[in-house]
Amino acid sequence: MWWGSRPRHCLKIGPDDLVWAELERGWTGRRHDRCVIRSLDPGLIRVSPTEPNLVQPGPIQEQVRSLVGAPRRLRMAGRAFAPVVPRPIVLLLPDVCLRTAVFELDRIPRRREERDALVRWRFGQDHLFPLAGAKVVYQMLSAFGPKEPTGRARVLAAAIHETVLEQYESLCMASGLVPLVMTTPIFQLCNLWLESQPCLSRAGSGADVLLISLLDRTFSVVAFRQGRPAFTRSKGLVSAQGEAASKRLTADQIAWTIRESAVSLRIWQEAASDGPMPWVVVAAEEAEPELVRELHESLQTPVHLLDWTLFRRLGWTKRMGQLPLNAMPAVAGLC
Repeated sequence: MWWGSRPRHCLKIGPDDLVWAELERGWTGRRHDRCVIRSLDPGLIRVSPTEPNLVQPGPIQEQVRSLVGAPRRLRMAGRAFAPVVPRPIVLLLPDVCLRTAVFELDRIPRRREERDALVRWRFGQDHLFPLAGAKVVYQMLSAFGPKEPTGRARVLAAAIHETVLEQYESLCMASGLVPLVMTTPIFQLCNLWLESQPCLSRAGSGADVLLISLLDRTFSVVAFRQGRPAFTRSKGLVSAQGEAASKRLTADQIAWTIRESAVSLRIWQEAASDGPMPWVVVAAEEAEPELVRELHESLQTPVHLLDWTLFRRLGWTKRMGQLPLNAMPAVAGLC
């Protein structure tokens, strides 16, 4: 049994580094925020939606244990007892280690077993992703605008292979951690943006958003129509020569990003032929002026950059500007 509605620790696992964020309160109620980043040796993690991600689990586990500290033991009246109490955490997995999709259902079965089977079948029909040995989770989405016709529902679903999931879960348990909330960086960024923008909590022009993340060598997009997810896309960010992207984007990578962003905007426009252009919000570790300028010129819409100032609107007072932007999803996981 856990006390409290949300974990106060977050572990983000990326292809190049680990991020550990924690929010603690002392007996006086004073907050003690901490965020630490630990770089990983190249090749330890190979992100894939179908194959095991942790190439060398041993060294990764050592880094996680060093990052999060020693497991804690239950204390009572100042005395420590033998049982080790695993810490509940928010676990952020790489965007591309699972597949996400948004689709509509014409009917919603009342029985949970039938509903699960229908969502799984629809996911397999619409998306080229092998579901054998995969776990599918989903959430029925509420609308900020007019209600859907009776019996219809919009669904946000995610599929992850058991072999991939078990690796990450085993890594956490071996380090004295238990994931109570499991999600991805792109969705944490979406939550951060939506919660920090009061105007996005209702239907209208401000509720149409194309959020693009270029963090962790990944191109991820979540599009919102009238304040609710419309579609998602995610793929590895690579250069024209096929080399892994660095934090500073090359000219080829910027050109590739512009093309993929334009494709995402076309998908959004095809689904919503009327109405204003969506906001374009970008999270990039190295937000080059060239990237912003070319996105604006290509998409013909203003481009907004995610930065640490958003946390001020959520009541965070600790200065985060010295942290790299790829730590932002982990800190957002504790908001």
